[in-house]
Amino acid sequence: MSIEIYSMDELQRLIREGGLSINAPELIDPIFQTGGAETYKASGVIHADFATYTKAGATGVLNTYELPLDTLDIDGKFLRVTAWGTKTGAGAAATIQIRTGTTPTGRDTMTLHSATNRHWTVEAYIIRISSTHCDLSWSAHETTQTSVDLSSNINYGQRRYFALTTDTNWGVAQTIDFFVASINGGDSVTQEGLIIELLNN
Repeated sequence: MSIEIYSMDELQRLIREGGLSINAPELIDPIFQTGGAETYKASGVIHADFATYTKAGATGVLNTYELPLDTLDIDGKFLRVTAWGTKTGAGAAATIQIRTGTTPTGRDTMTLHSATNRHWTVEAYIIRISSTHCDLSWSAHETTQTSVDLSSNINYGQRRYFALTTDTNWGVAQTIDFFVASINGGDSVTQEGLIIELLNN
C-alpha cells in the first residue's frame, strides 16, 4: 500500500481537471486563509495581553498596542477592543481615554468614580470609515464588589459614540492605547487585561 501526498496546488489542479472548483475558504497556514482568489487574515484575536499596568497618582499611558498597517484596509472593517482593571483609593474620580491614531490624538474619555476598590471593564469597537477616519463605539461598566460580577453588581455604566478624524491613517501602523488623563494623587488605576479582535474581513 502506498500513500500519495499532494501539494495544495496539485490538489486544486486535479480537482479543476475533474470539472470541479473550490471556492470555500481553505486554511493554508495559521494566519492567512484563501477563498477563491482572495487571501485575507482570518477573523479572531490578533492581540492578547494579561500583564498588569498601573498608574499611581500620575497621568500617562496604561497599556498600548501597535496595530500593523493596513489591518483595516477596507471601509467597514472593524476591531473589538476589550480591557479591564481596577481603581483603588477613595479620592476624586479618575478618567481614562481610549485612544487610537498615529500619535495618537484621536480619543474619547470614560470616568472612573471615586469609590475604592472599583473594578472596571470596557468593550470598544473601532470601525474604519475611510483611509483617514474611524468611528469609536464603546461601553464601560464599574462595580465596587470585591470580585467582578457584572451580571448583578453594576454600579455605573457608560456608553459613547465618537468619530475620530484627527491623526488617523490606516496606511501606516496605528497605536491603540488606554491613557489615564486625570487621577487624584493618592489613587491608582490598573489595567489587567487587553484583547483585540479582528471581527470581519
